[in-house]
Amino acid sequence: MPPPSTTPADDSLIGALDLGSNSFHLILGRLVDEQIVIIDRLREPVRMGAGLGRDRTLDEATQVRALECLARMGERLRGVAPDRLRIVGTNTLRRARNARRFVARAEEVLGHEIEILPGLEEARLIYLGVAHSITGDPDPRLVIDIGGGSTEVILGRSFDIVFANSLAMGCVAFASKYFPNGEITEAAFERAVLKARRETVPVAESYVEHGFNRVVGSSGTARAIERILRENGWTKGGIDRAGLARLRREVLRAGRVNALDLPGLSDDRKPVLASGLAVLLGLVEELGIERIETTSGAMREGLLYDLIGRLRHDDLREHTIARLEQRYAVDLAQSRRVERCARKLVGAGAGAALGLDSESLRFLSWGARLHEVGQALRYGGYHRHGAYLIAESHLPGFSEDDQNLLSLLVLLHRRRLDLVLVEERAPARVEEALALALVLRLAVVLCRARGATPVPAAGLTTDAGDPHRLVLTLENGLLERAPLLRADLESEIEAFGRVGFDLAVQDATRPTDAK
Repeated sequence: MPPPSTTPADDSLIGALDLGSNSFHLILGRLVDEQIVIIDRLREPVRMGAGLGRDRTLDEATQVRALECLARMGERLRGVAPDRLRIVGTNTLRRARNARRFVARAEEVLGHEIEILPGLEEARLIYLGVAHSITGDPDPRLVIDIGGGSTEVILGRSFDIVFANSLAMGCVAFASKYFPNGEITEAAFERAVLKARRETVPVAESYVEHGFNRVVGSSGTARAIERILRENGWTKGGIDRAGLARLRREVLRAGRVNALDLPGLSDDRKPVLASGLAVLLGLVEELGIERIETTSGAMREGLLYDLIGRLRHDDLREHTIARLEQRYAVDLAQSRRVERCARKLVGAGAGAALGLDSESLRFLSWGARLHEVGQALRYGGYHRHGAYLIAESHLPGFSEDDQNLLSLLVLLHRRRLDLVLVEERAPARVEEALALALVLRLAVVLCRARGATPVPAAGLTTDAGDPHRLVLTLENGLLERAPLLRADLESEIEAFGRVGFDLAVQDATRPTDAK
């Protein structure tokens, strides 16, 4: 985690920073009368996706360029409270093998945490931003966002998504692959369009069969193309097939990126115009699109509206957990018993001593609520089944790291505690993940009798403030009356020890180690 900013926070500000594969976008706003008033925007074409090699390593020159940009943007973020700001990475950071190393360096520069979003979560936030930026109507609409590394295609009605996809094609990725030296040949252009069509084919039927009355382009690519068409008199508004055909001819006539000279085309858009156009043409052909309108609303605006929901305690992640509970028929009575027990264990100061903040405690609750979700498949190894379900499901509202942490908690709530596994799956949150897993394990053990008996009175503290030396205090005489619980706790003492924690179990009136 990055160190907290020393600048006093302005609680009226909210912000979002999108670390895209083509450009970095910063947006700051204030909430006035239920509306977001934008007070500042910054955009820099970092081209981070171009620095991703064939081995999926982000090269040092690109990292330095990105960090220098973040240092500049970080000046505008001073004074924004951590819980009122979201900084997210997308396709390039999803793919880069050294993404975690870059993120650690970027967090140090910014002084704020960075999330890496799954593709479908990126699509959800894009749609949310678009839905808030266009006139509302009940008819189905198709939203297209051509980014630097991926393209999100979402079909929805009003504020609700019907289905969404994140496709592995983007203007920066296509520029590197099909026009690597800035040369734009007809053969290369047609290969790029064909590739875009092939990426779209597997999902096209669902969108076409459902139907849509309106198509909205939300990315810089769509808006840049619409601006070129408009300023050259090739459209009266929006993007249509005739305008795209005219632009295609002009791009091929130029022959090289540095020869592109069209009214409305900015210098920073030139390197990715041909590639972005190829992606758009592929989508138009396979989805049967006739006209596209554009909007300024995009993922960064979606991040702001999503953030407002969290601040108002209408956190989408809570709804996601509830849907999983319902879908997999979780025993709600038992999961709530475990949740209450876990929260009680950390409620008397142990949570703070373990370094668990309010966001960490949300994960403790969610882990407790879902710890038995794998039993929907079968009891044997259900912790592994549950971890798999969580890791491989689309969890709206969760970043990749958050999803990994939740999956890890479900996996580690019973059986073997594996420090190496924690270090692999949550390298930036090892202490947090271990602390949460240990508390959840104790809660599960204490509630193992399910509804047959009341949950034992128990308290968790640290020995002399050392977070690696825990003391579990139980009600008088419980260990003598409950030999199964005693045996379970003896196993936990051993398990805790294997990951560097000492656990002592004592009676409320006389210390008695469970061993």
